[in-house]
Amino acid sequence: MSEPGETSSDENQYLFPDISSPSESEVSAPEEVLVDDRCEDTDGGFEIHEKGTATLYEGGEESWAKEDFCYDSDTLYEYYCKDGALTHDAIRCPCHDGECEPVLSFTECVDSDGGNEKYIKGSITLIKHYTDGT
Repeated sequence: MSEPGETSSDENQYLFPDISSPSESEVSAPEEVLVDDRCEDTDGGFEIHEKGTATLYEGGEESWAKEDFCYDSDTLYEYYCKDGALTHDAIRCPCHDGECEPVLSFTECVDSDGGNEKYIKGSITLIKHYTDGT
């Protein structure tokens, strides 16, 4: 005698009349579920010289949005996306309106005649060199 759930070789039917094998039309793939989890940053990521907003979306809905801001005059909180997550770093820099200001590194004065030719007309150019802290 066959065990429950086995088929009879003669009839190719289940041995229990109330249990039947599903037809191909009844079998379908599981419904695809689209999950829209992502992180976006309006200033393009870790960008300390541009104020931006980092936004985390879960299931297609906004769940967190954080704007870059100055904690104090010398500390920027820079929000950005990393590996699909919203994160932040505290950056030491002169900070104004959610971004680091350029830091003057040195000033250079260039004299077209070398500065030693008092009878030759020349010009001077003042060049300010900045660093961005990166």
